[in-house]
Amino acid sequence: GAALASGGSPLLQPAFERPCWPGNCGPGRGPWQRRQANAPPGVADNWEEYVILPYIFWGFVDDTRKEAFREAAKMWHQNTCIVPIEESIPTDMHHHIWVGVYQENSCWLSGLGYGRSWINLGWCNDMSRLGNMVHEIGHALGMKHEQQRSDAQATYHGHGPHLRMKWANIDPDWRSQFLPDHTSYIGSAYDGPGDPHSGHAEYDFVSIMHYPAGTHFDTIPSYWEPKTGQRSQLSVGDITQALDQYQCVRKEGRALAAEPGLFVGGACSLQSELNGYWSQQGTTRSGAPYFKSLQGKYMFYEPDCGGGALAASWIINSNAPSTTAESDLDGDGTCVIYAFLKSSTADLPVGTKRWYMWCNAWVYVDLTLSLTAGASTTATATSTMKTTTTARITTTTKASTTTATTTTVTTTATTTTTTKTTTTMATTTTTMT
Repeated sequence: GAALASGGSPLLQPAFERPCWPGNCGPGRGPWQRRQANAPPGVADNWEEYVILPYIFWGFVDDTRKEAFREAAKMWHQNTCIVPIEESIPTDMHHHIWVGVYQENSCWLSGLGYGRSWINLGWCNDMSRLGNMVHEIGHALGMKHEQQRSDAQATYHGHGPHLRMKWANIDPDWRSQFLPDHTSYIGSAYDGPGDPHSGHAEYDFVSIMHYPAGTHFDTIPSYWEPKTGQRSQLSVGDITQALDQYQCVRKEGRALAAEPGLFVGGACSLQSELNGYWSQQGTTRSGAPYFKSLQGKYMFYEPDCGGGALAASWIINSNAPSTTAESDLDGDGTCVIYAFLKSSTADLPVGTKRWYMWCNAWVYVDLTLSLTAGASTTATATSTMKTTTTARITTTTKASTTTATTTTVTTTATTTTTTKTTTTMATTTTTMT
């Protein structure tokens, strides 16, 4: 049954009204309790407090697995106040994560949240399974599978559904990984100044905690199907959930990540994955900085998109720009984009500007760009501007299996996801990746 903070029914009292730390706005045993004010060695001093997640490699674990797991742990502390700490001897036998190879043909966690947990690194055996290890650490922190949210498969207090289940295709031994769990995180109550999130949390199709679509369910809308189930990186939603559950309060003036970058906000729901942190990758030939999102999208200044098809603009698309080309920086011969902002300067358009974005139709959206420490705003070289604005451009918008055409700009929304299916089934105490 649901373990809501006030003991109410999940059908009557929204789960997103539960308080987070020191309460529990998620499932399982709640957040880990060990906190300290000082940043652990090697960790950026960005947070008011740090949550320590102690783990030990138990039994024989080869160096390749250890290296990959340490990188997975690093991904969490680079984005949140949660710091997985490797210990040689457990400081607390009852509140510890035991990382080992208990079954070669599976990868799972037993336990959920604060307490004693086991992570099996069976086929999670090298860097190619980094995302699966990040996923299992998420379970250890107290995160359930995204598809188990109350609003995933049905309407819940005005939200959802987001999935259309295919129960006939799901092995009975795997049904527990898909059944709704009304204790799952779905947002939270306001927890005071510095609260990273309050209210209902938007459903996160690109969460690293989500299973892939297709065989077991369809996404609503279908646009999200190829994006669901990714194991490449933490999504903005994953990071926000962890920050909220653990009430990670940032020190004044500290950026989300150590590297230069920017935050984007205001994208429409269809393009919501454009919201969040973008890391600065370098500069193009014009001297303008270019950025990459957590979901692998790129933002850069295009002096001459597709050889004359679009006025000089800042654009967002799926391809990394050339750092040497003078025009058509992504080399596709056209303008395949999610959004653009016409600009006569290569300087980054910081602040709130009216971008043209594909949101099931081309509409103007007020997009806000906010810099983190160290990000570049001004181009270091003079670029050649293109001022033609009347060129007619054929548009094809690709959203999963649905194609729409207009006469403005070409947009393609496709993402490749890499998933892994285990060959063993979950037990009642085990959460599979």
